[in-house]
Amino acid sequence: DLDDTIITKMKVNVEIISYLYQCINNSVKIVLITKSLENDLFSFLAKMKIKDIFDEIIWLKEEDSKANYIQEGNAIFIDDSFTQREEVRSKKGIAVFDPSMIEVLIENEM
Repeated sequence: DLDDTIITKMKVNVEIISYLYQCINNSVKIVLITKSLENDLFSFLAKMKIKDIFDEIIWLKEEDSKANYIQEGNAIFIDDSFTQREEVRSKKGIAVFDPSMIEVLIENEM
């Protein structure tokens, strides 16, 4: 999720970005699934200097379900919305995380 997860109050969430770079270092595919209300999502991602960290970007309409776009069984889902996390967990059976839980995913070894 982008709004209120990766970007909060027009600032990049550095803990989330740290986790995403950990994924990049471990060759883990990163898919952004967002219902962002930005007029030009790709320009916004470029402005925030995060456009190139995603392997795939899926921009949904508000009525779309994020769960319908999760393909891999070994995926995790990070979103600030309890409703969306619960829907993904129940439909896909994968681990879901609130952004406040991200520290449990960050490896402390270099």
